[in-house]
Amino acid sequence: MSRTILTSVSDFNPGLRSRFAPASHLPPHHRLADKPGLLEPFLSLGDESKHGHGDHTFRVGIAHTAWQLDKARQLVDRCYHQAGFRPGTGATAHTARKTVTALAMRSSAPIATVSLMLDGPLGLNADDQYADELADLRAGGARLAEFGRLAFDSAIPFVRVLGPLVHKAARIGRHELGMTDIMVECHPRHADFYCRTLGFRRMGGLTHCRRVGAPAVLLHLHAGHLEQLAQDRARTGRLTALRSTIAMVEPAVPVSQAAHA
Repeated sequence: MSRTILTSVSDFNPGLRSRFAPASHLPPHHRLADKPGLLEPFLSLGDESKHGHGDHTFRVGIAHTAWQLDKARQLVDRCYHQAGFRPGTGATAHTARKTVTALAMRSSAPIATVSLMLDGPLGLNADDQYADELADLRAGGARLAEFGRLAFDSAIPFVRVLGPLVHKAARIGRHELGMTDIMVECHPRHADFYCRTLGFRRMGGLTHCRRVGAPAVLLHLHAGHLEQLAQDRARTGRLTALRSTIAMVEPAVPVSQAAHA
């Protein structure tokens, strides 16, 4: 009895042959190499890592191409507009500072971003309202950086994306750029969340942030604490996964046996 073995998709459906043929065999208008923009959404992020599972799988890394940086900016503009804030009038200062932009993507769609801006001759955005507090930290030898331009637009729970996103940017800032302390200027109603989930502490009183047109408070965190928190959570995640695996492999003790144990 003879059998026919399909060796390729085009054997099953000759009409698909052109879609899966080598690029050199395709007409010029079909070659992806001639249309680099089509590949941009699928290019890897810098220092990329995968998170979540199933429909909630996403990847996090450092935006390093013009397309990735532009998508991060568009996400910020859209989310700030929806929240009734201004995206920030200091765009020139933002680009002039040394900046690390972390981006989270679900498949080819950006879902969250945050930027870490390093201290320098221009200072930080928070200097507009908290110059004295930041001067004290600098006088003590701190090398400051500031989180800003945080935006999120996804069905995935925010807290699941926030941790990997800020940890990715902070690790680059600390180990490659020498940052020691992180500042955040945020809306007062968000302050408790950042203090609880990431370990920030309030510093300074309530002010009004002119850049986005909203009230603000200043938060401070030692970079080493944030990295330790990330390591602790990764270790907890591995232990949880190990316990789940053991529970699936080891049969549960029957109730009748447990009663006599």
